[in-house]
Amino acid sequence: LPVPTGHGKDYGLAFNLFDGRAVIRWNHYDNTSINARGGDAGTIAQRVTRIDITSTAAFLLTTQAQTWVKATNPNFTQAQVDAEVARQIGVSTDTQNALVQAFNAGTITATQDITAKGDELELNFNPTRYWTVSANAAQTQSTNTNVATSINSWINQRMPVWTTIVDPTLTAANTTNDVDAVTGARGNPGRLWWLHNYGGSQTAQQNYISFVQTPYAVTQQKQGKSNPQVARYSYKISTNYQLAGVTEQKFLKAMNVGGAIRWQSPVAIDYYGVQQPPAIVTALDPNKPIYQQAQYHLDFLLGYRTRLFADRIPTRFQLNVTDLQYAHTRLLPIGAFPDGTPSAYRIMDPRKFILTATFEIGRAHV
Repeated sequence: LPVPTGHGKDYGLAFNLFDGRAVIRWNHYDNTSINARGGDAGTIAQRVTRIDITSTAAFLLTTQAQTWVKATNPNFTQAQVDAEVARQIGVSTDTQNALVQAFNAGTITATQDITAKGDELELNFNPTRYWTVSANAAQTQSTNTNVATSINSWINQRMPVWTTIVDPTLTAANTTNDVDAVTGARGNPGRLWWLHNYGGSQTAQQNYISFVQTPYAVTQQKQGKSNPQVARYSYKISTNYQLAGVTEQKFLKAMNVGGAIRWQSPVAIDYYGVQQPPAIVTALDPNKPIYQQAQYHLDFLLGYRTRLFADRIPTRFQLNVTDLQYAHTRLLPIGAFPDGTPSAYRIMDPRKFILTATFEIGRAHV
């Protein structure tokens, strides 16, 4: 793969107002990563590799080819079997081994160019010496181009093999229920590996359409468009107040209270199908994202300062509560079927309590 590179530019303005009590900063950025690895391109690269090797799928080409070569050549040594499998599937043994090692090492991927641009606005304001307020807002647009051209080259190389290779052990009896997912034709008179169900949930053809062809087509159609899987807008507002500003009571004036609210605009978790049920969905519409709900979070903090160990060690206790609004564990959809029904979830933690104690040993009075 080519070496990742990148370039970008940032510029902004800052204002210091009211004798430093208010500071406003604005920043604009425009960054481009060339030949970035991972992301959608990397995921699809791994999926397309798993048609030939490195998966437990029943249809895996190397597994089935090993089986039928041994069945039709019972006197072959393992070396002869490996050589014949390599010849039939069009991938040398050395290349097979290299792909397995790369897959297990997590280095199989593809590249894409990513452009991210946006604006960030930040405000820090101290209305009084006891009260601080900070806020920031951001808007981001991310676009992908030149996505996974190496995947297209690999598919063009492998497709003639996948769609024509014959499993000589298949018979009319055990291919009766085979179905061509494209034409809908039943049966497999050509005894094609591509169309046969070897006992799993999918044939190689069905797996390719679901996990490679469809998402790859969407990824290519999204090129040059703002990526809806990246949140467009977000903001955070936080505040902290020292109670010494309103009371002289010894215990209370050593305390501070604060909180924050965080919000993120909806992100896409998948796309609606071009076809709608009950029709079989064979393509996704990149112009119709399925959105996750906007996310917001409420946080709270309570602090207390004192001195311990005969008034020698300055100490601070602080209680933080994150996601205050969520009393119970919840499920957040992170994937969806083409009709919009969630297909995968992430477990989101309920509110979390964190108590910390800080001892300022370096400031201890002896």
